[in-house]
Amino acid sequence: MMLALPATFQASLLAAGDIPKLRPPHPLMAPTFWELHGWTVIAAVLIAIAAAALLIRRPRRPKPALLVPPATRARLDLEAWTKRPEDAWLASEVSRIMRRYLVAALDLNAGELTTDELVHFLGSHPRLNAELASETGRLLRECDLRKFAPSAPARSAGIVARALPLIAAIDALCRKAIEPDHPEPRPVPAS
Repeated sequence: MMLALPATFQASLLAAGDIPKLRPPHPLMAPTFWELHGWTVIAAVLIAIAAAALLIRRPRRPKPALLVPPATRARLDLEAWTKRPEDAWLASEVSRIMRRYLVAALDLNAGELTTDELVHFLGSHPRLNAELASETGRLLRECDLRKFAPSAPARSAGIVARALPLIAAIDALCRKAIEPDHPEPRPVPAS
């Protein structure tokens, strides 16, 4: 019985009269690295990707906001403007800082108040005395005048220098109103 070989090869074999001897079979191939360790490598790569994602994401996570008291924040913001020349921009910034402070310190729930509305509210606020409310109102009105006047108004004392003591005074009154009165402890009678 003849093997199914190409005709030219069969003819050459018949002419030679001999069928060449076959070499011995190769031993079984050992399994490859991927066959042995494929799932381990895939699991290790997935764990490495997850760890890298956590390491990248962790520093980018927003930090908890530090709660800075409104008076401290306002003082720091105003002190940053002390060296600047007094112009419309400075008046606008001082007004913005004062308004933000007053809203935070006096727990105003209203939206954006006009200067007249804010001054009226300050005059009727129970924590503020009339003199402090009127001085704060004068400062805010002067800031408005400097912001919106077509020509530069006459120079007066520095608005930043006037705003800082107002913030300190309002803060002292607000703290006094919040802190409960602590009566002196009475001595315990001896038995």
